[in-house]
Amino acid sequence: MIWLDDETFWRFPTECNYTFWYAPAVRNLVRMVKFASYQEKGDNMEGAARVRTQNSYIDLVSFTPGA
Repeated sequence: MIWLDDETFWRFPTECNYTFWYAPAVRNLVRMVKFASYQEKGDNMEGAARVRTQNSYIDLVSFTPGA
């Protein structure tokens, strides 16, 4: 997990959860999953919703090795 240095008076820092899959046969990444969100500050912290700022799935769909 990564916390960005972007906290303000009205919200907490952005939390990033990134997962990467590496395949030795491809010698590269074959999947990336990225989620990021922050929570707003306020009087009722228990009921405060998280604001999603990133939600991505990236998959390698084909691979052909070079010569």
